[in-house]
Amino acid sequence: MIFGETTEVEIDVIIIGDRTIVREIKSSVSKGDVYIFMKKAAFYTHISGRKVDRLLMITPYIDDCARVDADKHQIVICDSISDLGPMVRKS
Repeated sequence: MIFGETTEVEIDVIIIGDRTIVREIKSSVSKGDVYIFMKKAAFYTHISGRKVDRLLMITPYIDDCARVDADKHQIVICDSISDLGPMVRKS
């Protein structure tokens, strides 16, 4: 369903109450990575029956074309420490 053949796929899922977040952490994100991530989320919904409420990609670098597509598909991109907001405290 994701790569066109049977293979092992890693999907990171965060469940908080009734909300489901599918997360991807990558060192860099290209346009192709965005679409593979979307396929992984669709696969998770297919096998689990749970609706995915949010898609989140965490990366220090995202290609400009990938950012446009991620925004178009409402994928949240976290690409700087400030995106983490109150989760990060300065010592």
